[in-house]
Amino acid sequence: MHVRSKPKDGRGFEEEFFGYSFQKARALFRHCQSCSEKSAIRRVKECQHCLGWNPRQPKTALARGLFDRVSARLGSRGRDLRLFAAVGSSLDIRGIDGWFERDHVMVTIDLTVSAGKEDPRAHLVITRSDFLTNRHYSIGDWIAEMLLR
Repeated sequence: MHVRSKPKDGRGFEEEFFGYSFQKARALFRHCQSCSEKSAIRRVKECQHCLGWNPRQPKTALARGLFDRVSARLGSRGRDLRLFAAVGSSLDIRGIDGWFERDHVMVTIDLTVSAGKEDPRAHLVITRSDFLTNRHYSIGDWIAEMLLR
């Protein structure tokens, strides 16, 4: 899996992972910036196609690599696995850039370039260095375990 070695800011890493710009998503979600978390989740799910994102078939190498690892660990129980992109939504403001979902169980993720991020609000913080050091394989295993609980 190819990861750019040049350091990026957080927005750049989010764009590299999900393949769309924060500005595009911000415009799409502008009417739902102060809605409840439940409403935000529903809106994000409804708008995946508008972002050019397919939760069942992630389009970027980074997202696809992590998704494939989670799916492989789930085996036949991973048929309904999805990875939703929430960058630019009101969930992003709450520290959630996306989530893996299987049978209505969610594992939220926050993408960052800062190792040791303080006060994470998502279940899991994923850094660029996790991909550079191949730690994303163990992260995928952990996500699969959480989805099976």
